[in-house]
Amino acid sequence: MDELPGDGDDHGAEHHVCAAGDACWDVLADLQAGLLDEVTAARLRARIRADADLARRHAALTRVRRGLADLGTALYDDDPSSPAPPVDVSDRLLAAIRAATVAAASDPSAPVRRGPTRP
Repeated sequence: MDELPGDGDDHGAEHHVCAAGDACWDVLADLQAGLLDEVTAARLRARIRADADLARRHAALTRVRRGLADLGTALYDDDPSSPAPPVDVSDRLLAAIRAATVAAASDPSAPVRRGPTRP
């Protein structure tokens, strides 16, 4: 598959190569998260409609996202006493995710910094 050029605001065109492998999953996830510019997103959607492999990957990613959303809903539905996280915690998490996304888009070859792991 070929490269999906964008207008310069697409987190680097090199990130949008949707060939076999992990990079394709990343691009499809970016599409679902709304991270692609309109031109790149439209071209990728057209390729999804025309390419059975991309369509299968997109459908699989959609199922995973829905399953995770349902799981989150079920966890709170099963225990209504579970408090929602404080707004400041949610805001800090979103800010960290956005910062990591911007950093990864600006230098995809940079190593990912991971926090401490549990034994």
